[in-house]
Amino acid sequence: VIIGGGVVGLSTAYSLALALKDASASDSSAIPMITVIEPSNEISPAASTHATGGIGDFGSKSNPSVASVAKLSYNMHVKMAAEHNGAEKYGFSEQVIYRLTPRNFTGTPSPPDNAGTEIPPTPVPLSELPDWVRTSDHWEAQRMASGPQCSHLNPRLFCPFLAEQVAGMVVRIELGASVISVESNEAEQEFSRVQIRRASGSVDCLPCRAVVLATGPWSDRVFAQLFPNARITLPMNSTDAAGNHFRVKSPGWESEAQEYEKSVQVYYMNVTPDGSRFDVTSFANGDLYIGGWGARPEVLPDLATSVRPQPSEIEAMISATKRYVTVDPNKELEYFDVGRCYHPSTTTGRPIITKVDWYLLGIGDSFEALLNTPSESSDIVGGLFINTGHDSSGGSQALGSGKVMSD
Repeated sequence: VIIGGGVVGLSTAYSLALALKDASASDSSAIPMITVIEPSNEISPAASTHATGGIGDFGSKSNPSVASVAKLSYNMHVKMAAEHNGAEKYGFSEQVIYRLTPRNFTGTPSPPDNAGTEIPPTPVPLSELPDWVRTSDHWEAQRMASGPQCSHLNPRLFCPFLAEQVAGMVVRIELGASVISVESNEAEQEFSRVQIRRASGSVDCLPCRAVVLATGPWSDRVFAQLFPNARITLPMNSTDAAGNHFRVKSPGWESEAQEYEKSVQVYYMNVTPDGSRFDVTSFANGDLYIGGWGARPEVLPDLATSVRPQPSEIEAMISATKRYVTVDPNKELEYFDVGRCYHPSTTTGRPIITKVDWYLLGIGDSFEALLNTPSESSDIVGGLFINTGHDSSGGSQALGSGKVMSD
C-alpha cells in the first residue's frame, strides 16, 4: 500500500510495478496488487500538479546529497519522454534558465552560481531573453542552464499520464480514502493489513505487508497518526514552505496550434526593488507560469484540496507581472490556474528515502524487535518505507526516488 497519490507516490508505484512484473514474468498471477491511497478526491492534488515543471540533472553542486538521485531521475524522464511521446502528451521540451541582476552587481545572487549546468553562469545580452521579458537597461542577464541537461514538462498533464501508466499495470488507485490504522505481523516485522476509511464513511481492510509513506508535507502527520508510540518523528517543516502562483497567456499568443520549441525560465529576484522572489516560466502551450513568490505562513490543512491562494499575495504578483512581463499594464490581467501549494520541506534540507527499522515504530516488544531479524520468506520486503521531503524538487526527483524506493 502506497499512501499518497502525488508524483512521488505514483513514481514509486510505477517502478515497483515494473520490477514485480519482471520478477514474476513466468507467472503473472504471482504479482501482488499495489494500491495507491489518496485522501483527496483527485489524483496529485498538491504541489505535484501545481509546480513549475522544471527538471534537470544539475544542482548537485548546491546540494550534493541529492546528486545521484537527481541524475537517475532525469535520465528516466528523458527515456520516458522518448518512449511515450512526452512532447505531445505532457509538454516535454528542453529548457533554458536565465538569471537577471543589476549592472555591476556585487551582492550574493539568487539562484546561486552553482545552481545550474553552466558554472559559472554565462553572461548573455538582454536580447537573448524571450520577448515576454520587459527588460531594463540597468540589468544584466546570465544563462544558468540549458539542454540537454535541463528540460520542462507540464505537471498538470504529466501526473495524469503517470497515473494512466500505473493503472494499466498491477496498480489500483483509490481516491477519497485514508489509511486510519495498520495491523502488524510482529514475528516477520511487517504488516498484515491496513484499515482504510473512504469519504462515504465506509471502512474496509486491505491485506498488505509493506507500506510506503509518500504524503509530501503531510508525512509527519500521517506517520504520527499511524505510529503514535514511535521512537522517532519525521523532521518536516512545511508551514513556511509554500508558494502562490498563477498562469497567464504569453503576450501575442495567437493560436492553440502554436508551440514553443523550448521552455524558458527567468529569475527576477535580484532586480525586484524589495528582493521579492519572482520567476516566470514559459510552457510549450504558450502559458506563462508566474511563481516563486512564496506565501504568508499558514497551518497546513488536512487535505490538499483545502489549500487556497492568498488574495493579497496574488494582487502583489499581478502588479509584479505587469511590471516585468510585456502584458498591457493598463488592462486588467487575465490570469488562470491560480493556486497555492506547500513544498514537502525537511529540517535537514534532504529528502527521506528509506526503510524504517521496525523497533523504531514502537509496535509490540520493540526490544525483542531490535534483537531479532525476520526470516526472508519471499522476495517482497515488508515493513514501513518513507519517500518524502523533496522540497521544490519533487517533480524533478520523483522518478529516481521511486526507482530507489522500489528497489
